[in-house]
Amino acid sequence: MVANIAQATREGNLASKLKTYTAPSVLVLDDVALLPTDRAAASACCQVVNLRYEKQHYLVSTDGTHFGHPDDETLAIIATARLHLPPTICFNWPSERNERWAARAARSEGAFAVQLPQSPNEGIRLELVSRHA
Repeated sequence: MVANIAQATREGNLASKLKTYTAPSVLVLDDVALLPTDRAAASACCQVVNLRYEKQHYLVSTDGTHFGHPDDETLAIIATARLHLPPTICFNWPSERNERWAARAARSEGAFAVQLPQSPNEGIRLELVSRHA
């Protein structure tokens, strides 16, 4: 994605390319912030996230213990987003931190929701299929 956005920026068709990443109902950005990139590509990646901000379901696929991300500040931004529907944060792994967020959601009077797996083996699974041979 980062390389495609950088190329679209250079070619002057960024708006068209951004639609590619904002239209799908699910967009998985795994470790995109860990990749080295130039300022223009980083800015375009932020635009993708901002344009998708109106989506109300967020999947957190880590328990947060290894690298500590997403941090509580990021989760608070998602939880307090003023959307047309309350956001739902879906945690794929149980952890003390994720349980704390579930308790906050229960006290939030419907401002946001949290979905936790019943067990470590029952998380949300995405099957990614390559369109390239």
